[in-house]
Amino acid sequence: MKKRLISILIILSMMMVMLSVTVSAEDSDFEIEKGVLKKYKGFSYNVVIPDNVTSIGKRAFSGNEFIMSVTIPNSVKIIEDQAFLSCPNLTSINIPNSVTSIGFAAFSDCESLSEINIPNSVKSMGRHVFSGCKSLRRVIIPNSLTTIPYDAFYDCERLTSITIPNSVTTIEANAFRECEGLTNLIIPNSVKTIGDDAFNGCKSLTSIIIPNSVTNIGSSVFNGCENLREATLSNSMKSTGVGTFTECKSLRSVTIPNSVTSIDYNTFAFCENLTGITIPDSVTIIKADAFYGCKSLTNITIPNSVTTIENQAFIECSSLSSINIPNSVKTIEAYAFLDCERLKEVTIPSSVKVIQEGAFPQSVRIYGVAGSAAETYAINNGNAFTVIKEATPPAASTETSKPVVPAKSAKPVVATPSSTSFLIDGKPVSVAAAYTINGANYLQLRAIAALLNGTASQFDVGWDGQYAVIEPGKPYSGTVPEIKLQNTTDVRQSSTKFKMNGEVFTFEDAWLIGGDTNYIQLREFAFKLRGTASQFNVYWDDKAGKAVIKPGVPYTGWDNPAQIE
Repeated sequence: MKKRLISILIILSMMMVMLSVTVSAEDSDFEIEKGVLKKYKGFSYNVVIPDNVTSIGKRAFSGNEFIMSVTIPNSVKIIEDQAFLSCPNLTSINIPNSVTSIGFAAFSDCESLSEINIPNSVKSMGRHVFSGCKSLRRVIIPNSLTTIPYDAFYDCERLTSITIPNSVTTIEANAFRECEGLTNLIIPNSVKTIGDDAFNGCKSLTSIIIPNSVTNIGSSVFNGCENLREATLSNSMKSTGVGTFTECKSLRSVTIPNSVTSIDYNTFAFCENLTGITIPDSVTIIKADAFYGCKSLTNITIPNSVTTIENQAFIECSSLSSINIPNSVKTIEAYAFLDCERLKEVTIPSSVKVIQEGAFPQSVRIYGVAGSAAETYAINNGNAFTVIKEATPPAASTETSKPVVPAKSAKPVVATPSSTSFLIDGKPVSVAAAYTINGANYLQLRAIAALLNGTASQFDVGWDGQYAVIEPGKPYSGTVPEIKLQNTTDVRQSSTKFKMNGEVFTFEDAWLIGGDTNYIQLREFAFKLRGTASQFNVYWDDKAGKAVIKPGVPYTGWDNPAQIE
């Protein structure tokens, strides 16, 4: 019995020794060339990188499912692109003060990484650097950084706190998008630019102050921040920004400074609890869909500075019961007050020269001067009309609008023929119909179908009398008519409804150019086709100087071709 017990103890000891070997890395596990750690080939849980390493190479640990912690020596200066991409069990890593650069997607999709300290030695970080780190709760950004890059913390859903230092001047697009747990955010006075969708979908934010240093914000910056209750805008901003607070369903209070001259497209669309707002007398235009679907809006003041109320500006403001149009207003565009169910009457001054189709519900009684545009509109649209002497109404109004069709603006949108070249399966291809608007490429839908015909991403498109129907996987049966492309301002945002696999939808970034022809941004189209028989990826290849289309693979949204390897 004693001998058997001793034998068992010996076997257990040997097993423990064997197990301990798998826990820490051996030198033979590292592939190192001239100081660059090219690849880690081991299966250890706790990795200590050798002291002779100066750079952690591209994808050195990418996809390793074993490592849980990594110790980086002070000899390392650079962490290259995707070095730790998709290490699902990595929970801890120290970045020493020797590191000056962290590359593209270096820690992207490390789903177990809970905390990261970025030292002051780091001067730059690449795009997507911590995107998809779903367990990350706390980050301190060093004062050595001036830019928080594109997609830096995208989808870090448990991130609750972030400290942004005074050194930061730019927060790029999607930097904190879908950080659903973020409750505390202070934007320092050093920040000048906030990119598109920077805080889109941060559902736990309750208040925000955009400091006066900010002069430029992108579109949809706080879109979908469902619990945001109050917001203050920078007094350096000229516009409220496109879609800035769209679907901020808890928003009740907004301070708009006197620097603002336009309430931009979709700014407050679907802010269902917004009951009142004061528009400063610096504002000259209320753009399309600015207050679309603000169902609780009962009080709004339109100042005497406003000259144009664009299409659908207050559509579906169902609680709006009265509105006074000031004498400064010259144009009221189509459907501006459509579906304002409680609006029973409106006084329109003779200063208004243009009232477009469906601007007011047919049930609204219009008061105005005989022979004015108000009377003409009432006659043409079946509204009751009461003649009054020249009206001088107070500058007060209550309404809402929605995000759909931007109408005319002071500066018309210009579409220019695109010179972008494309590669499909490594072969250069030409595009029959493509335009550039504000630096982005828009392709005719038929041209996209023709471009992908015969590839793994082919699709057919047609019209069924109600919808533009997209059929994934089918060869394109139509043609692309010859078009002489030239600069044009005949550009309108498209509200065309599409149907695919039974789903009806519209594209957020599509235009009607030169008539009723739809032009769609290729990236948005690729995003929409993800998971279908026609999915494809598209990205820009700096080396080739071309846009690359990869048929048959899902769209990633990344600009770096490396992630497709």
